[in-house]
Amino acid sequence: MLVLANIAGFIVAHWRYFVIGLAIIIVVIAAGITFKSCGSKPKFDEAAIKKAQDAIAKDDRKAMVEVLAESDVKEEAIDSNIKAIEQATENAKKNYNDLSNEELRKELEARK
Repeated sequence: MLVLANIAGFIVAHWRYFVIGLAIIIVVIAAGITFKSCGSKPKFDEAAIKKAQDAIAKDDRKAMVEVLAESDVKEEAIDSNIKAIEQATENAKKNYNDLSNEELRKELEARK
């Protein structure tokens, strides 16, 4: 009981720190919830939403599977494009690392 009284006394004496700590905790929790939703599956476009709504209304399993499969294919295409761009960037950096400063200067001036 004395421990709880000491904790309560500390909070009362240092209420500013308690409020600041509580605000930081709330901000961290809110940021966590926000970032958690960033990793979710991509949203449908308008045509896919309409197609999905029709499939759900008609209880058409085949159409529902088709909508989800199309969404996964679009997501995979985006992921592979990002990986291809990253690989091309790395390859370009390797090529330009071998050039001298004069060659780099000439290449930059040629692209102006």
